[in-house]
Amino acid sequence: MKALYELIIERVSLVPEIRWVDKKNNQDDKSIKYPGVLVSFSSEQKDITEDGDQEHAITATVTVIFDRTGLRTSSAVSDTMFARSLEYEQICSDLYKKLQGYSGLYFEALSCRSIVDDNRSDGFLSKTMIFETTCITEYRDWE
Repeated sequence: MKALYELIIERVSLVPEIRWVDKKNNQDDKSIKYPGVLVSFSSEQKDITEDGDQEHAITATVTVIFDRTGLRTSSAVSDTMFARSLEYEQICSDLYKKLQGYSGLYFEALSCRSIVDDNRSDGFLSKTMIFETTCITEYRDWE
């Protein structure tokens, strides 16, 4: 997971508007610099290859969090306010483009399974992207 986390940090750093990246560890959202990204992982063991290596299906959950203070998305606001309030959508789109299809030395290409707007009532706005990939762990290298 360390290699995948490092890869995600590297790709997130290519979106200059994002000011914070961290592994999700039940942080208080008020301690994060916005926009910020929290990343978590889950792994499921899959097949064992003929060489005795273990295949893993990995899910990377990437949550982008914004402070929505002053954001107004009603059709009744001015065009300028409306456009400024939807800038988070462009940031999320840019991040998606940096992650989707990207692979590393140890991982197959990231594939986005879903993108969800999280319903929050705490003054923050978040969008969660779920990416999937696979990797092979070579157990013989650990001997």
